[in-house]
Amino acid sequence: MLINIPGQKFSLRFFEPVQTVDTQYKIVDVGIQHDNGGIDSVADGFSAHTATSAWNKAAAKDAKKKAKRDKKAASKASVESPDPIVDTTDSVSTESESTND
Repeated sequence: MLINIPGQKFSLRFFEPVQTVDTQYKIVDVGIQHDNGGIDSVADGFSAHTATSAWNKAAAKDAKKKAKRDKKAASKASVESPDPIVDTTDSVSTESESTND
C-alpha cells in the first residue's frame, strides 16, 4: 500500500510486494518511495505453504457448496408452479336471488 503525503516528495510504503524470481517466497517491504522512483525500505520474506494450502482447500469447499446451492435453486426455479385456481362464480348475490317470493 502506497500512501502519498501531501506537500512531500515521497510516499510511504507499507507491505508492498517485491518481485522476485523465486515464487515460493512472498517478499514485502516497508519504507519510503521517492518521487524519482528511489526506494528506502526494509524487506522481509516468508513462505506460507501450510496457510496457502488451508486457504485453497477452504475456498474449494466453499465453491463446491455454492455450486450445490446454485444448482438446487436453478432446479427449483425450473419447476413450473401450477396455475392458480380462479373462482369464476359470482360470489355477490343480488337482492332478488336472496328473497323468496
